[in-house]
Amino acid sequence: VVPKATQAQFRDQVRDVYPYAKVLYPGADDFTPAKRTEFLSRAVTGDWDAIILSGEQFKRIPIKPETEARFIRQEINSYRAALEAEEDASESSGGRRGRSKESRTHKELQKALLKQEERLGLVLLKAQEQREKTIDFEDMGVDQLFVDEADMYKNLHFATKMGRLKGLANGESERSWDMYEKIRVLQDQGKKTGVVFATGTPIANTTAELYTQMRYLQEPMLEERGLQHFDAWAKTFGETTEDIEQTPTGGYRLTQRFAKFQNIPELSNIWQATADIRVAEDSPNIVRQRPRLVDDQGNARRTVVTVQPNQ
Repeated sequence: VVPKATQAQFRDQVRDVYPYAKVLYPGADDFTPAKRTEFLSRAVTGDWDAIILSGEQFKRIPIKPETEARFIRQEINSYRAALEAEEDASESSGGRRGRSKESRTHKELQKALLKQEERLGLVLLKAQEQREKTIDFEDMGVDQLFVDEADMYKNLHFATKMGRLKGLANGESERSWDMYEKIRVLQDQGKKTGVVFATGTPIANTTAELYTQMRYLQEPMLEERGLQHFDAWAKTFGETTEDIEQTPTGGYRLTQRFAKFQNIPELSNIWQATADIRVAEDSPNIVRQRPRLVDDQGNARRTVVTVQPNQ
């Protein structure tokens, strides 16, 4: 699964590196409603070494409504657990349990829970309807899933009672949710090592993005350690900081931000059980291919080369 802009490039490179491989590459119209089933049938019945899809095409491969309903129920349980934790925290801090339901955090969790329950209702209705004959992701027999530019799927929503803190970009990306569901399908099929993410920016904006990456690739391990919920993970590996920040109107206010890691050695050991980290010094051949802006004496050496586009 690659970005649309580099899909043809990946096809050509795979053919160059593996000239005898059987590679399936969709045409411009193969994922239209009229031809999608035919293309997926070719993917299932053929003995392909690789199928190269763009992110948009991959998202159009459906999963069974029963599978989606199961994952949404797990999300609902997470939101209910976060609600109970918020009420317990309010009670332990000296407030009344009923008063916690008036807090902004509680209302946001209730709103998110209601949204998930409505989503579950729609999926259950879809499961009862007579579906057209199509091939679901579960039926494709995927052995290995390679995802390039995996940071494009960082906006995966999660349940938390810390939603009011700065530094928690908790998105609602349908593309990320679709990727998460399909990865969980492979994990449930026993292919826990069958997913490879490639990205130069696993953490781009917030520390919470590491939790999202671990949720994609290490969810079974997080469940074994009791860290599958974000709040438990954040309590173990995250730290909230306080600082004076300027407001848009020019004033100042004390702001809490989820911006630091703690227990870094333990977190690093868990993450590197999956992650294969490479820096520039580890790849001298790539470093040598970088364009030099100065010569050996340090003098500017910039040359503009105009080429015609090849596609």
